[in-house]
Amino acid sequence: MEILLRLPPQPSSLPRASLVCKRWRRLVSDPGFFRLFREHRGKPPLLGFFCCRYLCGTEFTPMMEPPNRIPAARFSLPLPEDGHGRWAFVDCRHGLALLLDRTRRKCLVWDPTTGHQRQVAFPPGFISDQEKLVQNAAVLCPVGGHVRGDCHWRPFKLVLVRHNHDQTLAILEFDVVRQGLAVIAKLADSHDRRHSLHFQTVQIEESGLGLAALTGSKSSIIQIWARKINYDGVFRWVLQKTVELDKLLPLGPSMKKPEISFIRGFDEVTNAIILSMVDGVGVMIQLESLKFRNLCTPSCTAYYPYRNFCTAGLFKGKLQEDIQAGADHVQQEESSESSKD
Repeated sequence: MEILLRLPPQPSSLPRASLVCKRWRRLVSDPGFFRLFREHRGKPPLLGFFCCRYLCGTEFTPMMEPPNRIPAARFSLPLPEDGHGRWAFVDCRHGLALLLDRTRRKCLVWDPTTGHQRQVAFPPGFISDQEKLVQNAAVLCPVGGHVRGDCHWRPFKLVLVRHNHDQTLAILEFDVVRQGLAVIAKLADSHDRRHSLHFQTVQIEESGLGLAALTGSKSSIIQIWARKINYDGVFRWVLQKTVELDKLLPLGPSMKKPEISFIRGFDEVTNAIILSMVDGVGVMIQLESLKFRNLCTPSCTAYYPYRNFCTAGLFKGKLQEDIQAGADHVQQEESSESSKD
């Protein structure tokens, strides 16, 4: 078992290992082993993004290479029960996705790897008040320790945020333990950046909560701010880092400075923000190392990173067949190369 626990967390690892012998096949099919595997591996792999586009809805874009590449069609969004309209994708965390139907005032918690769904109606106060709309929402694991990728239909929590068309820009802090809501003070110089897509809450090692802000000419600078407490016990924003994107990112064919439009997503597992360029192409930047990755998914208005441990016991039937076929193909190629040698 120790050998299997050391396998990389890629989707094809365990299906390929199951081909070695019957004993390994029994082991990797044991639900108890899956939990040990997820716990041992820690951070789940990035399978891809759910990308939102104007007028086109949301589609899954795989990011891994074969045989670990998940076909986009396998993670197609669920359709409404009556076949009319579509769900709005608003959040993705711990292997679960959250979708909203604002017309019917319902939430849908969806596990893409298994296809399991659970609908939850909006709270009564959100249904009766027609003047306030649900603007955003999040799905959370319950407070306490959990293994990443192991939240499949354990108790979960939903947080809904509504507004009354007031354009005031503010950061809300919700304490899930005390069930308390607080407004966090904005940056002192944020008057010229009124759009919410110029900001993203991030993780700061020392204080926990940080803020990434796009600023400068053509939004070409990222400022990383940390929320710290002063001697008087008052929280304030302290500038931690400044990133000049025109020096970090490579120049395009026109040899002009990169022009950034907005912050379009955030990967909380790696503390990486996703920016959209003026030409519509996305770029993902890890805020500590400043390593970046271009995303070949043009014209996305929002990127939702999807991470999960895709072991055999969690897959829908056809998806498992696809990955198994990919693993078989790679194994055949390796066997062919060995025979040539």
